[in-house]
Amino acid sequence: MSQSFGTLINADGLNDARIQAIRSALREQEFFKDEDSIFLRSVNGETHLIAMSWGYSDTEPRRRYAECLAEAVWNANVEYCKLRICIQDYRDVFNFDYHDYLRLRPGAPFDSLFGK
Repeated sequence: MSQSFGTLINADGLNDARIQAIRSALREQEFFKDEDSIFLRSVNGETHLIAMSWGYSDTEPRRRYAECLAEAVWNANVEYCKLRICIQDYRDVFNFDYHDYLRLRPGAPFDSLFGK
């Protein structure tokens, strides 16, 4: 029998011009709705994402599920941003860095780390 868990996504340094694309990419994921995503602008001008959803089913390995979410955000953002994905009340925390970005998006341009 499968169980359902909550998922939290934190992303820092998003491309402002891609907010709608990121929102759409999350909506395409099985458990995210528009109202689950909040975009915030910090004092230093960076755009951040906080997205929460309930419904991840443990029928898929958690690491793979987190990687799918990371790929969706990075593909929509079109460039690297820091990502932290938590599943099941912070019991499973996945911090995705630039090495993960290159691993999960092998065709990504190398210089995307260095800004827009």
